[in-house]
Amino acid sequence: MNLAFSNIAVEYSSSDKGGESLVALENLSLTVGSGESVAVIGPSGCGKSTLLRLASGLLAPTSGAVEADGARVEGPRRGTALILQDYGLLPWKTVRANAELGLTVQRVARAERRRRAEEALAAVGLERFADAYPSELSGGMQQRLALARAMAMDADLLLMDEPLSALDALLREEIQDMLLRSWRERGYSQILVTHSIEEAVFLGRRIVVMAPRPGRIVAELENPEMGRADYRSSEAFFERCRAVRAALERGTRGGGPEADAASGGVADGEAGCGR
Repeated sequence: MNLAFSNIAVEYSSSDKGGESLVALENLSLTVGSGESVAVIGPSGCGKSTLLRLASGLLAPTSGAVEADGARVEGPRRGTALILQDYGLLPWKTVRANAELGLTVQRVARAERRRRAEEALAAVGLERFADAYPSELSGGMQQRLALARAMAMDADLLLMDEPLSALDALLREEIQDMLLRSWRERGYSQILVTHSIEEAVFLGRRIVVMAPRPGRIVAELENPEMGRADYRSSEAFFERCRAVRAALERGTRGGGPEADAASGGVADGEAGCGR
């Protein structure tokens, strides 16, 4: 699934400021190739979550267009799965019913819903908890349930809005590994929004750096080593983290792609990696 944002702008009207508009995104263009994993990182308020809402069809741009496989995104599409910070689980439904939720919305037949949900729960190690409720699960298990729901839908686009931010460090790495395995095995396109430099480098084949409001892209770093078994402990990983940090600092100071080019090409992941 190919996703394209073309010259996007998003403005919100602010009722407490006499109707003055707030520009969340401005002149933003971005493509996500079929099967590509893109991590988006930037300071709070730069429009990262707005970007996901546009991709999911939950928000229409003020100007510009979002297209999925060449068709304009004008509402939620069947092949898109969205995982939010709170995982979006329904506390009154069982684990199995939560895993079936997307299929229920799609009006998939009951027997097929159950089969696909149970396969997805087994894939994330939750098959023994099918009759439990979300409140009976740990944070990591809730995250796995949110992933199972996306897997059951057989989505071709997975959108994640800081889904691991509430997890402790070791559990966060465990779920990162699971997300990486799922992406590699299933081949869907994905966009991960995160505040964590290390997470962006571990899960993004390409890393998009955004600047404060109005949100815009100030750097794109290629990350070809992503997915390598030993990547998290490699020198290349730490070098790329330094490059992302440098790009974030330049973006916060008001730098952009031109500044990146002048400093030696951070868009290629080579600048800002001092030893």
